[in-house]
Amino acid sequence: MSSRSRMASFAIAVVLIVLPLVVFGIYLAAMDVDTRNRLIAESTNHHFPKSRYLGAADGTIGRYFGSPEDVTIHGYIPVDVIVAQLQGRRISRISQSGDIVWSVTTRRSPRGLERHGNLMITVMGKEVMALDIEDGREVWRVDTGIVLNGLASTDEGLLVLPFLEAGPLYLLRLSDSGEVVQDLEARTEPIFRYPRHAIQFEGGFLVADTQAHQVVFRGLDGQVQTIAEAFYPNHLAIAGDEVWIAEEHANRILAVNLETGERRIVAGCPVSPFDDQSSFPERIENEELTTIKGFWIFRTSECAAEPGERSLYSPNGLALGAFGKLYVADTDNHRVVVFDKDGEIEAELHGFNNPIRVLPIEE
Repeated sequence: MSSRSRMASFAIAVVLIVLPLVVFGIYLAAMDVDTRNRLIAESTNHHFPKSRYLGAADGTIGRYFGSPEDVTIHGYIPVDVIVAQLQGRRISRISQSGDIVWSVTTRRSPRGLERHGNLMITVMGKEVMALDIEDGREVWRVDTGIVLNGLASTDEGLLVLPFLEAGPLYLLRLSDSGEVVQDLEARTEPIFRYPRHAIQFEGGFLVADTQAHQVVFRGLDGQVQTIAEAFYPNHLAIAGDEVWIAEEHANRILAVNLETGERRIVAGCPVSPFDDQSSFPERIENEELTTIKGFWIFRTSECAAEPGERSLYSPNGLALGAFGKLYVADTDNHRVVVFDKDGEIEAELHGFNNPIRVLPIEE
């Protein structure tokens, strides 16, 4: 065979290999996101061996590209839970046995989840949406005109947190039955940097000022006091005289005493610098890359956990339950973890796509 014939045969072979890939790529690109994610999920059997690390600024692409239908439980959970999935774009109620009671696909990725009476309320894009807690039925939906980053439940209604470099906290007033009775009104000055969560505290608010890397108290008099430095604080809860913080890219749940400022780790990644309660944002940012192995798209974090391992990887949400239980949305490990009062894993729920919030349904 002449060299010209060999070159022609090689060119034909390349075309036969590359052309189907190009066509398939165009086919995927033309799909809507949910259909594309489901197709990729099915073709990859839903997972890769480990989560893929992209860094705090970019987030992570984890095991699940789509949202698997099956949820598996290891251990025992005493109540139903509601889980919001960021990449999966779903809010689901999961029974104690692991059955899906209901599951709602959201238009955009949910950025928070709060219970208000018999409603589960989330924010996504510019919208606030309320679901019936029993059957997942949509009760109401409000377009705020503002890109939203989180929310919090208060006595007056909902605090709505904007996705802004410098934004206020907005109040969306609700009636006793949970209906919207007034449009958004700014309740604070625009000083918070992409806040993800807030809770009522002593007449004011504790705010997870996420990209300012701090938890602050904003009092009735308008004064703002830094309570704790934290690396991407995403969610808060009060436990006695402590505030518990889901410190996303520090890969841990940090407890800070509100009187003394004393810090301790409730649960987290057992790798330095994350396992040191005295490690502050600057140190973590400087040393984080030392915990990453591999290269390019194959980089993985030492915090990625297999079932049964206590390590947390980018936890976004926490909830305190009865009998000292701690529920954690272990986001980039794609699971929900239930810890007992002694800090041991009591149960795990697997099969989620980047869960960011978990709420136990305790009547």
